[in-house]
Order: sequence, then C-alpha cells, then structure tokens
Amino acid sequence: MRHVIITVFVTIFSCSQAQNDWALGLRLGDPTGFTTKKFMGKTAIEINVGRTYMFYSRPHEKYFYDWYKGKKYGYHEIQYLAYRRSMPMTIQLHFYLQNPISSFAGEDTEGLAWYAGGGLQFRSQTYRYDYRYKSAPNSGWIYVTGERVTDIDLGIDGTIGLEYKFEDLPISIMGDINLFLELVDTPSVWLQGSVGVRYHLSGK
Repeated sequence: MRHVIITVFVTIFSCSQAQNDWALGLRLGDPTGFTTKKFMGKTAIEINVGRTYMFYSRPHEKYFYDWYKGKKYGYHEIQYLAYRRSMPMTIQLHFYLQNPISSFAGEDTEGLAWYAGGGLQFRSQTYRYDYRYKSAPNSGWIYVTGERVTDIDLGIDGTIGLEYKFEDLPISIMGDINLFLELVDTPSVWLQGSVGVRYHLSGK
C-alpha cells in the first residue's frame, strides 16, 4: 500500500508541474493526508491520499472471528488473544460539480463556492493476530503468533462541501462531508469529514 501511495503522489506532482490549474494541499479529518485538485471551470477532479479511521476503528476481536469463520479451519475451539495493526490508508478519486456563490445574505462572497459529487474510495490495512486453538476436544492449546491478515475495502463516495479562494493569495480553504458506501469486503456505511488548505499553482 505504501508503494501505491508514493506512486500516486509522484504522478500527481508530475502532472501538477505541467498544468497551472491544479492546487495541492493537506486535509485534516478523515482522511488526513495529501489532496490535489484539478479545476476545470464548473467541474473538478480531486485525489486524496492519506490515513482513514481517524475517529473510530473496527471492533478488532469481532473482525478476527469474522475472518476465522471465512477461513473455515474447523478447529474444535479457538480463542482470540491480541492484535497489532498497520496504519489504515485510503485513496479517493472524486469528480465534482463546482458552483460559485456570488452573494449570501446580501454580502459579496466572491471566491466562495460549494461543490458536490463523489467517486471511488479504496482502503487497506494489515492486522497481525495472536490466537490459540484446539484441533480436537481433548488436545492441548496450539498457539499462533502474528498471523497476517490484510483488510481491503472498496466502495463509492458521495461528497458535498464548501471552498473559499482568497482574492489576493494563491490559497484556498475547504471543508466537506463524505458518505462512504463500502461494497467490498464488509458492506456498510461510513460518515467522513475533512477540512483543508490548498496552494494554487497558477498563483491566482
């Protein structure tokens, strides 16, 4: 996963050097990490790479037993002992409709816009489980330490947010809410949200 993230970030940076309608920055929230956005008039494309599960995590003991049931080892008895995990990472690819807000409550809001859209999200995390099991009713415990399990999630996002571009600085600030519908491997719904800041390479 680390190599994938590095490759994506290098590709983004290379593209941004060749185009002046890109903005690079940082997100804080879920995910926390790098963000880059290509503006195309009334539409935009954004790629986010960073850490997810910032405010919550899965119940690891339950996830262990779900994993074990899927393996169907057929042990007579099994007990979860402990786990270690890698940093949970995510990649998001989003397409947005950009909607300028020229005024609000009678006040000029030049530079303010709301955006809405969505796209794909990929997550990956590695666990190492310690557990013990009995292969027969009267057998002794057999201990397993550090069995590696890779959790890969894939699904679709729906996003809505606000963005403000400063008039005299090549800087914008943003905040959005994202609803992640996980389709693989554990169908579920996750609520995410981030705030961030970007530097516009055009300097405008």
